[in-house]
Amino acid sequence: MSDKKLTDSPLSTLYLGVLLLFSGAVLINSVWHLRSEVFVTEFLVISAITIFLSPYLRIQLPRTKIHLTVSDVLVFYILIVYGVSAAVLVATLEMLSISIHFRRQGLIKTRETILFNVASAAVSTYLTALAINLIYGKLETVVNQTSFAEFGGMLMCLAAAQFLGNSLTISIREGLRNENFFGKFWEVWFKYCVNVLVMFVASALIAGLLIKARNQVDSSLFLLGIGVFTIVYLTYRRYVDDVRATSAGAERAERMRAEQAEAHIEELRHYI
Repeated sequence: MSDKKLTDSPLSTLYLGVLLLFSGAVLINSVWHLRSEVFVTEFLVISAITIFLSPYLRIQLPRTKIHLTVSDVLVFYILIVYGVSAAVLVATLEMLSISIHFRRQGLIKTRETILFNVASAAVSTYLTALAINLIYGKLETVVNQTSFAEFGGMLMCLAAAQFLGNSLTISIREGLRNENFFGKFWEVWFKYCVNVLVMFVASALIAGLLIKARNQVDSSLFLLGIGVFTIVYLTYRRYVDDVRATSAGAERAERMRAEQAEAHIEELRHYI
């Protein structure tokens, strides 16, 4: 997320501190348990694309400071294929890359926001993996020994867990930065964050298609995954652009009405 013109309260500062401590422990644990076997060409290429190219493949939700990136597909892919430690580290570095990119563009003005973004990415990815492991066991077993229906159910749970982890950490912070915690929390979560769910679901499904294609060496299935992702991404981007254009048009019309009313008042004053 990007900056908003709000002053951090003591509670929001405490919340950020706790989140940073938790994320630090998660990152140390991830580095400690990272397996050397993951450092293959495929993992290095996917990680490089996720970290360095995702800032240029993003969608900003209209009337918000929330951005969506296509890196969710690759993070899900890494999580299922290479494990939680690799996914946490890549997701954290990817968020750091995006935050630095936003800082250079002036969209992020404080270091606290960068720290929050990075910590939120690490914690939400770790909790997502933890939830899936508790429900389904090891992801490798689910991929190799379950039917398409069971695998699809796991992907839905994966998307839901990632959505809840991301949206709740953001909404809680925004609520703590506002005098009306529950009002602001609900506004941010329901009005803005719920719209992100469709992208998480699509990203999880596409990652699943790519994994099945990889395991079965099925090039047609792999291309299908790429095609579905492209269609979903372009459709959602067009929807966001349309909403943004409609919102901008409404604001211009409102300004014109206000200017006309002001001119009419000045005209009446002239005759009085």
